[in-house]
Amino acid sequence: MGAVLMTQAVADVMAPGDHGSTFAAGPLICQVAQVVLRRISAPPFLAEVQAKGEYLATRLSQHIRPHRLVRDVRGRGLIWGIECDAEALAVVNAAYRHGLLVCAAGTHVIRLLPPLIITRAELDEMVDKLAATLEDVVQEMVA
Repeated sequence: MGAVLMTQAVADVMAPGDHGSTFAAGPLICQVAQVVLRRISAPPFLAEVQAKGEYLATRLSQHIRPHRLVRDVRGRGLIWGIECDAEALAVVNAAYRHGLLVCAAGTHVIRLLPPLIITRAELDEMVDKLAATLEDVVQEMVA
């Protein structure tokens, strides 16, 4: 399910068929969207996501921020950017080899976007794999 917001100037030039969606207005996807919205807006779920974000912030601060390849760690909740003294693409590729899915957010920043349902054990695993990834990149840089 998706939505598009646009200015009136853009809307004025849109005609039927200019923009569409594969699943727009389908009854199944609308039901699924309602279930997802109810779940992610439930106070206990939101509190748990907030707690996981705080836990991740602590783990990144302890284990990633001090790494010699890291310039900065910034983020909030479960969305984090790690600025490195290496090309982001090199870090992304090394992360893949460790089974970690990260993406580039510029030339020197990698982005972490774990799912809202991630467990603390999985966050620990992610941070450990990220630390190993950074070590691999350092080794590649000196080789």
